Amino acid sequence: MKNDNMERKFRKFKRHCKKQDYGVRAKKQIDILNFQRKIYNPLENEIRCEIIKRQPLTKAIKQFPKEIQVRIYIFTMKNYWKEMMRIKSFKPMWCDHKKYIDNEMKKCIIDNVHFMHLDFNTLPGYKKWIPGCQCNFCKTIHKSKGSEYAKIITDPEYFLEVIHCYDNEVNHWNQLTWDFQGNTSIRVFDYLKGYFSTVYDQINISPHVSPIYFSKEVEESFN
Repeated sequence: MKNDNMERKFRKFKRHCKKQDYGVRAKKQIDILNFQRKIYNPLENEIRCEIIKRQPLTKAIKQFPKEIQVRIYIFTMKNYWKEMMRIKSFKPMWCDHKKYIDNEMKKCIIDNVHFMHLDFNTLPGYKKWIPGCQCNFCKTIHKSKGSEYAKIITDPEYFLEVIHCYDNEVNHWNQLTWDFQGNTSIRVFDYLKGYFSTVYDQINISPHVSPIYFSKEVEESFN
């Protein structure tokens, strides 16, 4: 019964989640089919070597002393790789993947996206709202969560209940700040980010309901 429920959820996710929206470039790089296309054929290499050996230029080079042949080889290979480095970049395959991971981590460190809402941690169809998270999913429903933010302001431990973090020692990505070298605090995740913009929107939309209200005379005096 449990497996049937998981199968239904998986089929529902495949219907609603477009494949091209989720880490396409990174997945292509580790696709085993791309590796299988690059098949090593020793017979083909032997044929190429035999053709090169029968070339007039190869036979002429063999007439030189061994030292001259070595110098010709070194000079030719230097020019070859100099030209190839100009035409084609030979960066390792992992460079693009590392860049992708760094860009995702930047969302945590700079944009205040919760670690669990990075593309490589949670599939789009399984995301749930996390207070303060600035991912596209959470930002669309920030305004309807004013009461939840109010509970967190009253009791910061409520944030851990919302994200179902019941560890005895709160892990790094769920902390508000992190003490660096004992005398410097670095923000890790601000679970109230977005709440004050929600309050600001309420003031603009309905100033009479807002606890902060200025008359037109006061507003004109500052303009």
